[in-house]
Amino acid sequence: MICFYSDGKGLVWVEPKKKSITLYLRKGKYSDKYGKIKPKGWGGYPELYLPGDDIDLSYLKDLFEQAYAKE
Repeated sequence: MICFYSDGKGLVWVEPKKKSITLYLRKGKYSDKYGKIKPKGWGGYPELYLPGDDIDLSYLKDLFEQAYAKE
């Protein structure tokens, strides 16, 4: 698992696998245009699972920006 931080606080945790990726976002509500975020995932963090053929980088960028704004 790879962790990204902003000012010492967790921003997003990324769990890459061979054919998928799972993200655990900073707690809060997210504008999810595809409705793929599970609000109460592992540890109560919003969780997003994406198979390898369904990864949309602009969607991920938007979620990272939203997580960053939740400081």
